[in-house]
Amino acid sequence: MFRRSPYTLALLAVLAGLVSGAVVVSLLFVRSLYEPLDIHATSELLRRSGGALYSGAAAFVLSPVLLALNATMGFHHVKYAVRPTGRF
Repeated sequence: MFRRSPYTLALLAVLAGLVSGAVVVSLLFVRSLYEPLDIHATSELLRRSGGALYSGAAAFVLSPVLLALNATMGFHHVKYAVRPTGRF
């Protein structure tokens, strides 16, 4: 998947950041229901979304460079780590 489109890494970085940010903010919101916290869900979610977009931008810029250096860093493409037998 990464070999055909290196920018998939950027998309996955953004999606993972958005999902993890939403989970953390929702957990903090639930905790603030029984223990007062000085947290505003909207501002926290916006801040974490900005971090996810920044991570995606960095992955967008660096993914072609890292894929070009794949063999230099010692990462070799392996089609199958374990031979498939056709059984589950």
